Amino acid sequence: MKITLIPLKFLKILLILISINSTYAFQQSSKIDAVTVYLDGAEINRIASVELNSGKSEITFNDLSSYIEESSIQISGLQKTSILSINYGINYLSKKKQSDSILTLQTK
Repeated sequence: MKITLIPLKFLKILLILISINSTYAFQQSSKIDAVTVYLDGAEINRIASVELNSGKSEITFNDLSSYIEESSIQISGLQKTSILSINYGINYLSKKKQSDSILTLQTK
């Protein structure tokens, strides 16, 4: 039986390359800061504070309205940060707890 050993130098280089291309993914909550109601819709401003490591990060904001117009999503307050892309999607398989006010209205 022949065993081949990989040189330690090669393993270090491989680990560095993997860490450079890795993306940090996490979920972030946000709080409603302001709401403006118009005749044909509403504007909801949310605030979230995020600590990012250097490199790529994927942030998911959950529990947002399913009525968001995808083209209206805006992000501000970035300092020395760039956004590579924004993706909008609805998870139809997740069950969300209905608020007490909605449950009260449904029982009437």
